[in-house]
Amino acid sequence: MFLYGTPPETRHHAFQRWLQRPLNPRQRRIIATLEMLRRNPGEEPRLYIHDDGSTPADDIPRLLADYLRWIQHITRRTPQPPALVIARSATAAGRLTGFSRTCYHGSLRAVTNWRGTTFSHLLVVDADRTPLPDLSDDAFYYRPHRTVHQFLQIPAVTQCCNHRSIVIIHGNVRRWSTQFSLRFFDTASDASTRYLALTVQPLPAYLMRRNRIKPF
Repeated sequence: MFLYGTPPETRHHAFQRWLQRPLNPRQRRIIATLEMLRRNPGEEPRLYIHDDGSTPADDIPRLLADYLRWIQHITRRTPQPPALVIARSATAAGRLTGFSRTCYHGSLRAVTNWRGTTFSHLLVVDADRTPLPDLSDDAFYYRPHRTVHQFLQIPAVTQCCNHRSIVIIHGNVRRWSTQFSLRFFDTASDASTRYLALTVQPLPAYLMRRNRIKPF
């Protein structure tokens, strides 16, 4: 489902106080959406976020990592495993969270290494850097296991989450031929899914038409 509009503004206030700095309108919209889903017992906090990097002052990856650190902070009295943050490298993931002990840090080059790991929440940053699998005839007939492995990288990890885990997949849908762009548009055009597709910057009208996206 493609989310259109802005949730109630007040939902970001608690996070903003913890962060000790004001959020701009785009940042408030993301946090308010996550909080709307998290606080509603009937919803699953599952979000695909398009961020093409054209508003670098937003620093959306760090905002999302800070949000997970805040969630770990407010739930610290309830025993739970660390969250998992995946970026282009484990070092980059660590920099996003300040190498917090409440988070595991993973690399996009080895996403499926985390299959079977118990973690509380998941954030994948720059997921558009995970390419589509090799679907050539040669790969399909002679290396099918590798093709399947490549295609299931991020979905395999998200399946480790329970229905109350926060799952955030961040990337740029304007980079073509990536798993992220396919899954974002599949989510945005499917009114029946409980996953939400959210954009930091507006999508061009031609992309909305091409992918048959209708705001809900």
